[in-house]
Amino acid sequence: MRKNMNGVTLVELMVVVVIISVLMSVAVPSYRQYTMRANRSEGQAMLLQLAANQERWYLSNNTYATNAQLTLDPPNGLGMRNMSESGFYDLAITASDATTFIAVSTAQAGQSADTDCDVLAIDATGRRYAGPGPAFAANNNLDKCW
Repeated sequence: MRKNMNGVTLVELMVVVVIISVLMSVAVPSYRQYTMRANRSEGQAMLLQLAANQERWYLSNNTYATNAQLTLDPPNGLGMRNMSESGFYDLAITASDATTFIAVSTAQAGQSADTDCDVLAIDATGRRYAGPGPAFAANNNLDKCW
């Protein structure tokens, strides 16, 4: 019988593989949730910038800009992009008239897996909305998403 055996046994190797798989099963979903929350700030920032631009537009024109004026350069429009810089959110003005507007930021690409907060919105009074899908007003996840 050999006294000095070098290396690892198959059982030891399998124990290490099981430990690593348990750690990964905990770490990967946590990291995914973290990145979705971080990417959500991109949609929020776009909406807040749009709200500020809408107020400037209102001071000059006594009405709020429409979705058609979103991407037009000033003085004919707001001069904003309709997609976030990283492409995680799409921006649109869904309602606009002389007294109010509603702007919506919808999750795109990998961010659409953020089902609780795939739609973020803000209106002319600064009220914020968030929720799953187009019926977000009924299912407002404001505390979770903003």
